[in-house]
Amino acid sequence: MSKMAGKVVENIARKFENVREGVKSVMGGRVLEYEAKTILRQGIEEGKMEQAKETAFALRAMGLKKDAIEKAVNVNAAQLEEWFLEKPAEA
Repeated sequence: MSKMAGKVVENIARKFENVREGVKSVMGGRVLEYEAKTILRQGIEEGKMEQAKETAFALRAMGLKKDAIEKAVNVNAAQLEEWFLEKPAEA
């Protein structure tokens, strides 16, 4: 149990030893998911996708074929096509 979870349990169940011990046994060893942690993880994933998108555009500008770009940035053909429709190649 994390230190924070332990403190919460201690404060909630301060007067009830059996409740406190029961909650500790149920929660023990589990990682609590905090909203901030979820937001951070989503931000990291969005950042990775944005970087992949920028790289895809750069590779396209260098003349690489779509299948090579898919492999290089690790996205499927549908995702790559969606990006390229947003910003067509310059002539």
